[in-house]
Amino acid sequence: MATQKAQVRLDEIGFKATIGAFLGVAIALAVGRTYIRIILTHRITVDDGFFFLAVVTLIAGTTTLYVDVPYLFIQQNVDPSTTVITPAFIQFLLRSLKIQSATDVLLSVTLFSVKYSFLFFFHGLLRRVRWLTIWWWCVLVMMVPLSIIFMCCIFIVCPYFDERVLIKCSTPAAVRRENDILRASAFMDIFTDVLLISIPVALLWRVRIPLQRKLMLGGILSLSIFTMIVSIVRIAGADLPNGMVDSAWVNFWLQIEAAVAVIVISISAYRSLFVVAKSSHGHHGGGGKSP
Repeated sequence: MATQKAQVRLDEIGFKATIGAFLGVAIALAVGRTYIRIILTHRITVDDGFFFLAVVTLIAGTTTLYVDVPYLFIQQNVDPSTTVITPAFIQFLLRSLKIQSATDVLLSVTLFSVKYSFLFFFHGLLRRVRWLTIWWWCVLVMMVPLSIIFMCCIFIVCPYFDERVLIKCSTPAAVRRENDILRASAFMDIFTDVLLISIPVALLWRVRIPLQRKLMLGGILSLSIFTMIVSIVRIAGADLPNGMVDSAWVNFWLQIEAAVAVIVISISAYRSLFVVAKSSHGHHGGGGKSP
């Protein structure tokens, strides 16, 4: 039953093609953002540091996930009631578990690196707005412990990487704990997104800023809401009919969410391209009028 559902929702070729496509788009836009920031605007700030970390961990996390895809789908097709547990099969499971743990941590770092990049980007827009600056610090204080917990969730679910995983992480109680922690991690993900969104919302409605900047913030807000929807999809389809967690589904949507997050933060920098172009046009126009 579980095997049949996994095959209907995701297949191995489609899985690889989709995560590869999202990674390709994210890298292309990230290269464009890097060019704009370094070559055109000659500016590197704190938010860029978190952005670079997000890109590196996205590439690494997608690579480890790509390596683990065959193992994920073999696990989906294993019937525990009929499978003979041999030493070779145990080593297979342990290897896959280690790769999954690395993937989960790397993509979690990607997600929160993007969140911190946005947070420090917004900080530059809050000059002389004292009450929003105070709220910015409140958001930072709340995000730090939540991000640490989120990145450690995989180890809270199952802290073992040896044969004990078959005994202590496969009981009904352990499965319930895994489902509960998965839901809690999704809540932390969405909650921190809401905290971040509260800053541009306040800027849009409570502070007088130029229309161009309002449109930029509105676009970021819309794309951020999309990443929240992806997070909801990831948790909504995680349960298999037998109560187990569909690891292929969860990892697939985690990578998609991380890639979309990098795409969103990359697009936000393209406003600088138009600013540079406008300044350059104004400079040449002014030069034509000089005697």
